[in-house]
Amino acid sequence: MIRFIRKILPYHIEFLIIRIIYNILHREFRQKKTSFGTENKDKTFFVIRRSSNNTGILSNYHHVMGYIRKAIRKGYIPVVDMENYLTNVNEEGKINGTKNAWEYYFKQPTEYSLKDVYESANVILSNGDFPHFECPVTISAYLNEKTISKRNKIINNYLQFNDVTNKHINAINNIIFPKNKKILGVFIRGTDYIKLKPIGHPVQPTIEQLIEKIHEFTDEWNFEYIYLVNEEQETHNKFKEVFGDKYISTNSKRHNNYKENKLIGEVRFNRKNDRYHTNLDYLTDVVLLSRCDYFIGSIANGSGTALEINGNMYIDKYIFDLGSY
Repeated sequence: MIRFIRKILPYHIEFLIIRIIYNILHREFRQKKTSFGTENKDKTFFVIRRSSNNTGILSNYHHVMGYIRKAIRKGYIPVVDMENYLTNVNEEGKINGTKNAWEYYFKQPTEYSLKDVYESANVILSNGDFPHFECPVTISAYLNEKTISKRNKIINNYLQFNDVTNKHINAINNIIFPKNKKILGVFIRGTDYIKLKPIGHPVQPTIEQLIEKIHEFTDEWNFEYIYLVNEEQETHNKFKEVFGDKYISTNSKRHNNYKENKLIGEVRFNRKNDRYHTNLDYLTDVVLLSRCDYFIGSIANGSGTALEINGNMYIDKYIFDLGSY
């Protein structure tokens, strides 16, 4: 029944209904204006918070992106609070000197901090639900080059990595990407997408479909390497078998024979601060994907984010559009 409803309802009507239900169930996360002190009376801060604590790093990324758009349009100063409003990314202690999970990886959108906010006279606490109208994460959004271009501008102006994250990403880049070589970036989701087929999420191509498309690109473009982003070790083994020395990847931890009956974000590797390291690995995978010369892949938040960071600069790309589950 849910699948049928999602197919017949227009996207904006569907999420209008979701927002109404959300506001009834989560009254404490409705947008509201408040004051925490007497500072900065000439400014209005907009605290970006999220009510859901079961979402992935790139869902949080687009959540923040959407509310930044809203804040800038209204003339507010956006500040991200994932310290007082916990997410699935938060570790128990400090990471990189902070308890704010956003700042594990990113700078604040502007020069203002949470300390500034919670001493200020004019503060708006954002709605806690996902800003579907501001930043839809749909197949059509990721296929629209104008949308990608607009989001690229937001990324360049407001969604910058901190120094620790930048240093890590660039170090991995220098290790695995040969200089002055043309690289095809390849993306496909596995694990929970394939096992659970989550409603509304994009259908993934088979490995065979993906490899066939890569061979077509090989005939057309003279690239030297194939960089794969995928969370299953079996897929990487297959690429190594088929493409040999052309295949390259990061050393991100991957799943073997995924049998979990739950979302991948709920599955932990046995290591200290695993949430932090897993998400840092994923961000690294995605940013390197955005730096490739060509792209082939399925639609998901990972590939969509790479497209946004790349800003329509791929020499050529092919995106599988197979509908949704």
